[in-house]
Amino acid sequence: MAFACNVEKTGSNALKFDVSKATVNDLKGIVELINAEAKKSGAVLLVSEKEVGVWIKSGLDFVAKDESGKIIGHQSAAIWPESGWIELRAGVVLPEFRGNGVNSKLKVAIINEIESKFPGATIVSLKNNVSGGRGTVAELGFHKVQQSEAPEELFKIGPKGENYDVYVYTTKIAEKGLLRS
Repeated sequence: MAFACNVEKTGSNALKFDVSKATVNDLKGIVELINAEAKKSGAVLLVSEKEVGVWIKSGLDFVAKDESGKIIGHQSAAIWPESGWIELRAGVVLPEFRGNGVNSKLKVAIINEIESKFPGATIVSLKNNVSGGRGTVAELGFHKVQQSEAPEELFKIGPKGENYDVYVYTTKIAEKGLLRS
C-alpha cells in the first residue's frame, strides 16, 4: 500500500513523496532518522534495529520517501498489552521537509491501518515539551486528556509529568474526509 503525495513546498516547487508500509529494507534508514532526531532534539527516544524490526513485522510502521527513495519521514505504532491502547510512536520528519504535510500523511496512513486491523481501538499520542505535531494531531481528531485518564503502562518507557501531554484519537479519518488508501 503506497500513497502518492504532491504537496506544495514553496511557490511552484512541488514536494513529491510516497507514504508506504516500512519493509526490512528500510530498517537502517529508519533507525538513522529516528536516532538523529533523538540526539538533536530529544523529541523521540533512541531506538535499536531490533526494536524497529519488531515495528516493521507488526505492520504498524510507515515511511515517507522522496522521489530518490530517501526516507524523509517515519511513523510507527505500538500496542500496549495491558490496556489494548495503541500509541503512535517515533513520528519523525527530516527538518527540511517539515511543514509540507509529510507528518499528516504518515499519521493518516497509520491510523487507517489501525482502524482496519483493530476497529474501535483507542489510539493515543504522547507529546513532550520539545516535540512538535500538536496541531497535526488536533487536526486529525485527537483531543488532549489528563494523564490520569491514560493507562499507567504508557509511561513505562518515558517520564510522566508536566512535560508530557496525552492526546486520544476520537474522530475517524473517513469522517474528516482525509486521504484513504
